[in-house]
Amino acid sequence: MKRTVVLLLGLVLLLSIAACGKSKAVTEVENAIEEIGEVTIDSEEVIAKAEKLYNILTDSEKSDVSNRLTLAEAKDKFEQLQNEQKAKLAEEEAAAYKAKLWDLYYATVNGAAMTETAGNLIIAVWRNAIWEERDDKTDKYTRPDGYFVSDFNDALDNLFSDRSFMDSVDAIRINKDVVLSYIKDLQNPPEELKEAYIIARECYDAYITFTDLVINLSGSLQSFSESFEESSMLLYKKYGVLEMYLD
Repeated sequence: MKRTVVLLLGLVLLLSIAACGKSKAVTEVENAIEEIGEVTIDSEEVIAKAEKLYNILTDSEKSDVSNRLTLAEAKDKFEQLQNEQKAKLAEEEAAAYKAKLWDLYYATVNGAAMTETAGNLIIAVWRNAIWEERDDKTDKYTRPDGYFVSDFNDALDNLFSDRSFMDSVDAIRINKDVVLSYIKDLQNPPEELKEAYIIARECYDAYITFTDLVINLSGSLQSFSESFEESSMLLYKKYGVLEMYLD
């Protein structure tokens, strides 16, 4: 009788232990979740490992995982950190792109100023040679020997042969290359700045048209003067629109 009681007590104890015990797989999952610790942006791998082990469990085993809520919280926290990082990177990308837009803006403004000066001098030399008007700024081109040249083309040749003027035109050409490198670097704008890129491209096109008038002189005095004024007005109009987007 005593032996039977002992056996029954042992059986009850074994059943109790079996009921309260956890499988090796459950324990492994709990340990994996514990290893997550404080969630950071670098926690992706350890969270993924714990989640993979958890998903392998049966529904009954999943309910035995004591820290399963910790895993869910860790996943939510990691997703939040990821979103914050994406937002920060997007903000930094937009700021860097805007800085490049400003580089383009200032480079074209600088080139336009040089072009304005050169173009106005061309017009003055051209006009004064035709109408034989004296001017301290143009006399050395229109009256190199103390009297007016017989053909305005000679005055323009004198201007374009002048070392100082040649340097200014070379500076415009160099500036064009700089501006071209900037516009190439802006070809892949962030989504929120795509419209700004379109305006920048229009500004670039207007700038090229304006500078080419001086670099590749052609036409009559009237046609050049009209084109020069129209191109200048269009370019500065584009500047205004680009400024609006940048501000």
